[in-house]
Amino acid sequence: MNMLQNRYVFWLFTLLLAVLLPSTTLAWSFSVSPSEVEIENLSPGNKAEFKLSIYNKESINQVFYLSSYLPDETDIRQGRTVVPDNSWISLPAQVKVTANSEKEITIAVSIPQNQEWKGKDWEIWLGISPETPELLVINYYVRLLLSTGEATNAASHSAQLVIIVSIVVLFYVLCSYYRKAHRNTIR
Repeated sequence: MNMLQNRYVFWLFTLLLAVLLPSTTLAWSFSVSPSEVEIENLSPGNKAEFKLSIYNKESINQVFYLSSYLPDETDIRQGRTVVPDNSWISLPAQVKVTANSEKEITIAVSIPQNQEWKGKDWEIWLGISPETPELLVINYYVRLLLSTGEATNAASHSAQLVIIVSIVVLFYVLCSYYRKAHRNTIR
């Protein structure tokens, strides 16, 4: 093959790829907001919720699939580890968004009540992808950053309540005793 034939083969191949591959507008047919969510001081045994919006920029209704994704250790933020169990995240499996509109969904995070989960910094990603017959699909990932505070349990709250009530009662008894003693010295 000569140089001219090579050039024609190259341009023919490029043209075929452009025709056969899906349009690049598919990548921009939807967007997600926010791109990152940070939940701090979520004590083990407690639950937090946040809102996520999916914007359908197409002139047709679309179905989007949602999932939690455990990223590679090399892809997460420094100082964080991957969430030990993606079942801590509750989100719908799919969402239908009407044409040229936005749909807000609620996502819940529940960390089991376990002392080993306190004082940790984790990361997990939420994947959003459109239902499409196309070969090339762009998925969006929302970075979810979790930090846990101290574990709370009913026993520690009860103990704190007993201490507070005991202090109030002791204060009342001491005040009553002081009043009574003070009245007796005045007479």
